[in-house]
Amino acid sequence: MDLFHRPVYHFLPPANWMNDPNGLIQWKGTYHLFYQHVPSFGPNPRTHWGHLASSDLFHWKERPIALFPGKKWLHCASGSMVVDNGIPIAFFTGVSSTYPEVPCMARAQDNELDVLAQYEGNPVIEERPKGMPGGGFRDPYVWREGERWFMGLASSIPDVGGAVLLYSSADLKKWDYVGKLYQGKQDPGAQGELFECPSFFPLGDKYFLSCNKLFSVGDPPKIANARRPIYMIGNYTHHEFSPECQGDLDLLNESWAPQAFKDERGRWLLFILSWCGRTDKAGWIGTQTMPREVTLGPDQRPRFRPVDEVTKLRRGHRHYSDVKLDARSKDVFKGGLKGDCMEIRVVFEPGYDAKRFGAVVRMSQDGKEFTRLLYDAKEGRIKADRRHSSPVGAVHENPRDERGSVNLPADQPVVFDIFLDKSVIEVFVNDGVAAGITRVYPSSGSVGIDLFAEGGSVTVRSVDAWDMVP
Repeated sequence: MDLFHRPVYHFLPPANWMNDPNGLIQWKGTYHLFYQHVPSFGPNPRTHWGHLASSDLFHWKERPIALFPGKKWLHCASGSMVVDNGIPIAFFTGVSSTYPEVPCMARAQDNELDVLAQYEGNPVIEERPKGMPGGGFRDPYVWREGERWFMGLASSIPDVGGAVLLYSSADLKKWDYVGKLYQGKQDPGAQGELFECPSFFPLGDKYFLSCNKLFSVGDPPKIANARRPIYMIGNYTHHEFSPECQGDLDLLNESWAPQAFKDERGRWLLFILSWCGRTDKAGWIGTQTMPREVTLGPDQRPRFRPVDEVTKLRRGHRHYSDVKLDARSKDVFKGGLKGDCMEIRVVFEPGYDAKRFGAVVRMSQDGKEFTRLLYDAKEGRIKADRRHSSPVGAVHENPRDERGSVNLPADQPVVFDIFLDKSVIEVFVNDGVAAGITRVYPSSGSVGIDLFAEGGSVTVRSVDAWDMVP
């Protein structure tokens, strides 16, 4: 098993395949993360719900597999969890030769949520609304409004694009079709051909909808397996959602399958799968982003910040200030800052004239191997330059230059909060205006850290760095 690249504070199972986060809930003070899991690599893999539990969102304990396909299902795929009359109830996507994908229900049998017993009447909805063309009928996300329950289901409408179908129930067993919670624009290129993994909840005086936009659901696909998680902010009236703005949930396009839930402190927390190009030879595949708290900013756009519990992992604080950068700057820390499991917060002063500036991480001693996180001021984009991240021939999903647009006013500081965790690099920009995650697989000696500027100069107000414990 590859342990050198295995993250230590981004959570993943002890071995094998982790995919979508499912059934996120805090129950009796304990956080539960269920997830798509194949227990062993081999022929005809079948999807289960793996299970992790934590008291603080960072120290996770493996629990028994909670949901098994059994004889009825080939796969127990994505879904969510609610509490009804004091009992946690899971909703999942059942996949079989009879039902390509349908919403199903399972009931917790114990307070540890180790056993989810499937409802004998599954599926709770057997097919799409009569006469409605299209595909996709999966990833149930359930919530309560007043005396009734509502369920959003991922779907698609031919020649239109993605949609979220809305159902309502009084008892979680019998469901009535309400209509389309949201239907994408008549431009599949803008919002994808299918919406996956919807989450929907109130945020301030608005509503927040997140999902994957999936391209090319046909066979063969026009664009192979192209996914990208997005969010929309808008209004919700008469059981219809009207977005006012849209953006990427993750700047660096290295994730999918977002799911949000409300914890006992009233926070809306978001988990997203961070996929990777590893194979079964590594012994593990996939991890999750750090839990991100979602709030609504004064500009009516969301903010995504790491939960405050992450500060408990910090050790060995170092501080630097008033660092001047230009094209000649190199080794600004004199070799005194290095590591592969760290948090690094960099504050760049406004008033810069550099065209590009940022941080260099996971750098080898000879400078040939490195990853750059940068702000391109001319393009207004955050970029992760991974062209030199990993050795030639290393297993890597795609060593490309990832980027995402972000509006950073020139009269305000540019702030990078960077989390290094072995093969994971996660960055939060300007206290949550944007966030992104990417994966790299460098050599063992690539632990150097530096700052840089191109096409002008910039002043670094401060750098704070901590080692992070597992």
